[in-house]
Amino acid sequence: MKEVTIVCLVIVVGLIIMTLSVNRLQKNAVIVDNNAEEFSTAYPNQRKLAKTSDGVLHLVYHRADSNGILQIYHAVSKDQGKNWSVEQVTHESADQCFPSIAIDSDNNLHLVWIEGWPSKPGIVPYVYYRKRTREGWQPRELVAAYATYPSIAVDSHNNVHVVYGTYVYSPGYYGGGNGVRWRTKTSNGWQIEETISSDRLWARYPAIAIDSQDNVHVAWSHSTRYRYYDLHYRRKTVSGWEEEIEISRDSDSTSSIPSIAIDNNDHVHIVWHQQENASYAYATDGYWSIRHRVYTDSWQPVEVVAGPIKYSQLYPTIAIDGKNNIHIVWYGKHPISHSFYQIRSRTYQNSWKPIQEITLLLHDQINPSLMWAFYPLINGVKTNQPKEGYAFVWIDGTTIKYQSSEISQP
Repeated sequence: MKEVTIVCLVIVVGLIIMTLSVNRLQKNAVIVDNNAEEFSTAYPNQRKLAKTSDGVLHLVYHRADSNGILQIYHAVSKDQGKNWSVEQVTHESADQCFPSIAIDSDNNLHLVWIEGWPSKPGIVPYVYYRKRTREGWQPRELVAAYATYPSIAVDSHNNVHVVYGTYVYSPGYYGGGNGVRWRTKTSNGWQIEETISSDRLWARYPAIAIDSQDNVHVAWSHSTRYRYYDLHYRRKTVSGWEEEIEISRDSDSTSSIPSIAIDNNDHVHIVWHQQENASYAYATDGYWSIRHRVYTDSWQPVEVVAGPIKYSQLYPTIAIDGKNNIHIVWYGKHPISHSFYQIRSRTYQNSWKPIQEITLLLHDQINPSLMWAFYPLINGVKTNQPKEGYAFVWIDGTTIKYQSSEISQP
């Protein structure tokens, strides 16, 4: 009886400590927009949050306009995320959704997004690009057709790199497109599109990062099988595209949408969630985990950052800070919150620290997106890396929230 009492007391004390920690973190959260929807900040292959060299934060996302049509919106904070102003970027008659942002060394914003909800049948989804200079938003430019979930990055010369995947509509039919494609815009304009994935039908959700040598790194979701998705990766150097590498594959599991970042040693980090032993495609049973893999001088073994557990762990996003610490944020359920998704995180600082519960609320908290980019590099400072810590946005019901860790003021 005494042992049971002691165990119960330990559990209660643990819950109190966790609740106090979560409450402290939640107090730092700031409301950006109350009129969002669940996918406004999805998915982890895209970057939604960026910062210009003057310290101004920029967030891009989609939400419905007064007519119920999804449009692209741009939120700005000039006081380190405490207050935000919002502008509508697109005013189209068709849905505009899933934007991604990058910023160059001249503080120009580079934006890509999809026209057409990418899982609806009978449409042609397009990827568009738009640039914002000191004079304002420039006219939009067509990048590709039958293209979905674009991701964007800039290199040291302010060249723009865009990757995007095929069109697959519900419940999983090929709709068009030629695999994962890469296209770049230089001072001479848009260059010819290149297909970089071996699979031309199901490859999508590409994530992109650029390293200190301007090598291009792309990871994506790949499936030539009916049920299971794997992650593939490819690098482009001055010599061209290297061989395609399989990052994750298991006979009875699904590896999801990747997020990618480059550390200060040019090591490549990729994270994803993995589901094992599911009873059927798209089932929510089985075992879930958050996984990480790094390329140093070769690909290192896969690390399990969280799990495997029977509670869903979903869509991790990764960032590296100025001290080369690794930050992973995702959403998932756990024994204390088995009915609602919560925002969770884990940091590598010489070793993996314990999982941190960022939220603990009685409704779902989903689709986090961390700020990170290798470029621009201005006077030796990577302006889109917090000095130490992290900054991110996520969805709380129909509200977009922003938060930075206490030491990260971006």
